[in-house]
Amino acid sequence: MAQDSTHVSKSQISGWAILLGYFLLLCSFVLFADAGWRAWQSAQVRSKWLPEIARVESCSLRHLQPLPDPEGTADGRTVYFLECSLDYRVRGVGYHAVVTTTASPSLLVRDQIGVWAARQGPGTELRIRANPSAPMEVLVEDELPIHQRHTAGDAIPAAVAFGVLGALLTAVGFAVQEARP
Repeated sequence: MAQDSTHVSKSQISGWAILLGYFLLLCSFVLFADAGWRAWQSAQVRSKWLPEIARVESCSLRHLQPLPDPEGTADGRTVYFLECSLDYRVRGVGYHAVVTTTASPSLLVRDQIGVWAARQGPGTELRIRANPSAPMEVLVEDELPIHQRHTAGDAIPAAVAFGVLGALLTAVGFAVQEARP
């Protein structure tokens, strides 16, 4: 009886390893597809959006604090991001937009955002690209201390990690299945 229990256990372990491996491979595929989508969007912005010059009305370091949990303690970390209010023209028509970046809990990034924002006083010019079909949608071309949008490169390390783990788990699952007496 003890042998059957071990045999069933090995079979279950190999089955779960294969299933989890396939799931991680699927996640890897989705992340690679996301990276491809982001790369395509970036190419669209570069090729179809209009280059313009925006004037800074204000730029500041902003933060979001996590919501308190039921006990009243902080449930997470504070994240920091850049927010800039811009005035610009597209095809002769004036627009105003508020541009924000991605957020980070890093204190180093917080300091970099603060320094950058302090240098961008009212009237400072920034290079932007504006969507001609929706001129309120803009992307800052000048270097920012943090991404305005997630990039294709953001998804690739996770896609590779999930793919490697998925392949390893699947291979281990099949090896355990084959080694079963």
